[in-house]
Amino acid sequence: MRRSFVVFLTIVMFLMVAQIAEGREKLKIYVENDAAPWSKADGTGYANDLVKAIYDAVDVDVDFEVVPYARCKKYTETGEAVGCFNVAKIPEVENKITFSEIPLFFAYISYFHNTENPLRASKSEDIKKGTIVGTVIGYEYDDMFYELEKDGQITVERTRSEILNIKKLGSGRLDAVILWNNETKPADFIIQKAGVVEKVELAFHSTKLELHIGFSKANPKGEWALQKYEEGIKLIQSNGVYEQITQNWVKRAYSAE
Repeated sequence: MRRSFVVFLTIVMFLMVAQIAEGREKLKIYVENDAAPWSKADGTGYANDLVKAIYDAVDVDVDFEVVPYARCKKYTETGEAVGCFNVAKIPEVENKITFSEIPLFFAYISYFHNTENPLRASKSEDIKKGTIVGTVIGYEYDDMFYELEKDGQITVERTRSEILNIKKLGSGRLDAVILWNNETKPADFIIQKAGVVEKVELAFHSTKLELHIGFSKANPKGEWALQKYEEGIKLIQSNGVYEQITQNWVKRAYSAE
């Protein structure tokens, strides 16, 4: 009799949980596949944890579609995707993508060089003409970078990942590489993964920029997803969840593992 009651109670609880879950909104957001540790190919990462926590705080179940960054942003612009992260809030993309006033997080744009061929510059404006700079296809950079490219001061070589660029820098095939980095994604993490620790180092930090979920203006669910984002991020910033996730990833970044 007791066993039957336990089974009955288990079934009731299961149905209650299922009913609650069924009542939650569902959302699919696109995310880049090669920006570890912010966003990794397996759908995990610092930014991914933040986004899940933000939407969970407002009873929305979020799933990730993991794709190359250029595709992530393109699908958001065309409306195939509701949103994409991690997108920099710059004027060039704001005509097709909407951003919250509250960024997902902040990061630096920094220049790195080969120790055997230093840039001999302390800021972007001082980079000598003809310098070959590695960037990632589809990534956004600061205004000065675009000015240097437009004026022909630098030659830009775009590849599919920051790690590939750092490898090319270490082998002498590039003069400089721009990396996005912060305390959860120290540049040393990328340099170590590329296997060129003794050959590549920081030249200078250029700009601190916001990184966001970019929401589609063409997708009918874009505005709703933006509103839910703003509700959720305010909640996790006020209750300490945002800081806890950040510090967990900072510890991972600087651990010996």
